[in-house]
Amino acid sequence: MKKYLYIAFAAAALTSCSSDEAIEMVEKRAIGFDNVFVNNATRATDLNKDNITEFGVYASVSANNTQGMILSNERVYKPEGKTEFGYDNTQYWIASAQYDFTAIAPYQTGTNATWSYSTTDAKNGTVEFDNETAQADQDLLFAYIQPEETADAITSQPDPVAFNFSHILSRVHFTFVNTISAASNIKLVVSDVKITDAYKKGTIAVAEGAISADYWTVSETNNSFNIAFANNGNEINGDNGTETTAHHYMIPAKKEYNVSFKVKLLQAGANLGTYDRNATVNLDLKKGMSYNVKAYLSTDNVLPNALYPIVFKINEVDKWDNYTDVDANDPYNNPASN
Repeated sequence: MKKYLYIAFAAAALTSCSSDEAIEMVEKRAIGFDNVFVNNATRATDLNKDNITEFGVYASVSANNTQGMILSNERVYKPEGKTEFGYDNTQYWIASAQYDFTAIAPYQTGTNATWSYSTTDAKNGTVEFDNETAQADQDLLFAYIQPEETADAITSQPDPVAFNFSHILSRVHFTFVNTISAASNIKLVVSDVKITDAYKKGTIAVAEGAISADYWTVSETNNSFNIAFANNGNEINGDNGTETTAHHYMIPAKKEYNVSFKVKLLQAGANLGTYDRNATVNLDLKKGMSYNVKAYLSTDNVLPNALYPIVFKINEVDKWDNYTDVDANDPYNNPASN
């Protein structure tokens, strides 16, 4: 889903088995993971069903008023040449038990994102994310699935656990619009687009496997993250020509952000200079949403001082001299004498 904002300036793991009984266990009761489904992904750089190659799984089991974790950030991945997901520490379905599964993509090997949970429960906890470490380039997905209790007897292989992932960050890019008349011969080039005070870190709570909040919990002491939005540096023609930056991911929050960029002004191909511009924009960023921040560049705001049109007037017209008589019969057209 896109939202437009405006600123006036602005595979199960394989194990060796030595008996038919062991093989039967793997084939019929191994917990497997299916291909994933992801909501709202639209660009190649975003995570989607086709490009996720690994994700982390947390799983807990409960029975007889007791519970415990069986997987903790287990790497689920596609083995080379395979289309199905697998993992190394194979776990098994046990009859008459309840299993809960939480997943985070991409698989976290560093400290960009962490899932803080109780030692026995996979459905309650807090997601913490360091967007500065991720350089605002990492899409972040979350999924939870709670299968019904297993049957009193498991006689065939249950279906794989199939996650429906959702994006839990906000996706932002900028579009600059040259509203100056094309007849003026003015073209603009925008560069060095930055948000200079984005949030570095945030947390969001998970209760019973659900993230109900649209916004992350953030601290105002962590809002000095500088995010640079790359663009192609194309010339923007007048009459509402546009240039759109690449997108980045931001922590969902409501905030007035400071934006800076440079504008080069070309007139009939002549480079008249490059100017630093600054603006503020109020963004209401919600998780899983995409935002196109549109900045309209006009003669009033493209330069530090307004552009003034070249206008014309008549200052003076020289007066004609008085008429001089010329004798028509004079072959040399000498002035007539009195």
